[in-house]
Amino acid sequence: MLLCCSSLSVAQGASMIVNVIRFTLSLACLSSSVVCITVLQSPPELVLHRGEAVTLNCSHDDSNFDRLYWYKQTDGAGLELQGYLSFKQPYTEVGSFNVSGDGEKEGFLKSSAVTAEESGVYFCAVSKTQCCLANGVKFDEQVPVRTARPGERVEIACSHDDSSLLVMSWYEQRERSRALRLIGSGYSTAEPTYEDPFAARFQLRRESVQKGSLLISNVTMADSAEYFCAARVSSSPVVLQTEAHLTPSPGDTVTLRCSMAAGFSMSGYTMYWYRQARAGAPIEFLKKEYDTSGRRSGSPCPSPPRRTASTCGSRT
Repeated sequence: MLLCCSSLSVAQGASMIVNVIRFTLSLACLSSSVVCITVLQSPPELVLHRGEAVTLNCSHDDSNFDRLYWYKQTDGAGLELQGYLSFKQPYTEVGSFNVSGDGEKEGFLKSSAVTAEESGVYFCAVSKTQCCLANGVKFDEQVPVRTARPGERVEIACSHDDSSLLVMSWYEQRERSRALRLIGSGYSTAEPTYEDPFAARFQLRRESVQKGSLLISNVTMADSAEYFCAARVSSSPVVLQTEAHLTPSPGDTVTLRCSMAAGFSMSGYTMYWYRQARAGAPIEFLKKEYDTSGRRSGSPCPSPPRRTASTCGSRT
């Protein structure tokens, strides 16, 4: 994925401070015959004092998956990458944590002196390295900083020189936040899809495959952020989930819908369903669905042992 960014002057944010560091679940992230990979995590939960040392452990049973990632989630926030292993090479993204181990077997996330800001739920994920050819794509230079008054309209342009990159996505990163929030994506010049809460005032425009823009109407102080444009080939599908929030009564029947965006087919892909009871709670795997001979079927993973997360996937 290729990124280019512009920035809008930003209001200061605030971070939540709590007193418990928690580690509750591990996830396996796989790419397309059907296989289950078991990921083990320990310890399930920790309560520490400031300044104490901590080590989180994650291991898996498939050496074909050579990358191991660590993420953090605080209440009401998205997943934030802390660091990862590529084989035995560690890469640290944020904070005072150190990453070590072997991505094909086991990884560790360590801190010699924890702080209250590091409290949260920590997730582990594994993936298989995908080889690709870099074509030297060039993004056109953009105005680095834009300043606007409340109520004005702002348009940020993005263009590149590779006509094979059919999907263009836009992200927002607020000050003092390392997480990128997806605003929306567009496939070629088709109608784009948006994430909540951006659909009301944010508009993605696509003049051509190589040229697009982000339009923000009636800007507010909350829109102050850095905005990133990303372009990629269409091999990765755009997934749509229509019901963002539902409030049923006890006994009601609820249907949740998840589908591919226009231009993509379910053929050859596996769809996964997960459940999270609340922000910061463990993510629970429910079932998978895949298309076989034109018919979709559902199948759960085998029941995992205690303190284990097992995820079904498909491998090419």
